[in-house]
Amino acid sequence: MVTTIKKKNQAAGSFREIDQTTNHTTILDGFTHNREHMSQSLTGSYEGQINQVSWTFDWIAPGRNIGVIRLFAAGLQADNDGTRLGDQTYTKELLINPTSESLTPSISGVLIFGKRLEVRGLNFDDGVKLFINGQKQKLAFLQDLPPVVLLVSEKAGKNIAPGQTVSIQVKNPDGKMSDPFIFMRPLE
Repeated sequence: MVTTIKKKNQAAGSFREIDQTTNHTTILDGFTHNREHMSQSLTGSYEGQINQVSWTFDWIAPGRNIGVIRLFAAGLQADNDGTRLGDQTYTKELLINPTSESLTPSISGVLIFGKRLEVRGLNFDDGVKLFINGQKQKLAFLQDLPPVVLLVSEKAGKNIAPGQTVSIQVKNPDGKMSDPFIFMRPLE
């Protein structure tokens, strides 16, 4: 079984199955903060196999620097005799340290729903600021949706009239600003 977490035991990134040998599970219990796990499937148990086996899956990193990520892996080597004799458990922890250099944010898309404005992109750091035509907007929240980050302003959409074209930018606390993203609000 494999899982990744960031500080405060919150999930970090997401997993994706690429064949029938693994299972992807998300636990929604409040304690694990919706942590995702990858584990072997019945097909991936390779009953009767001698020597080593391997499983392959994808891990999609968060779309922004969230600090150190801890990857935990545990495996069980078992002889399938129904007892613990001859079985071995192996565990490993790996720390993934992101670059200390802040990357320039980039916007990949904008959606608008009434007054709500959603900006998707990469490298949005905590404390990011949103600008429409150079005017700072109030933010509601920042959410990781690997491989992108979602930035939401519940009221910024009211500043863009139907058919109006605007320039949208985000600015990280270190001063790095995205290139302008030109957005035209659809006629409703």
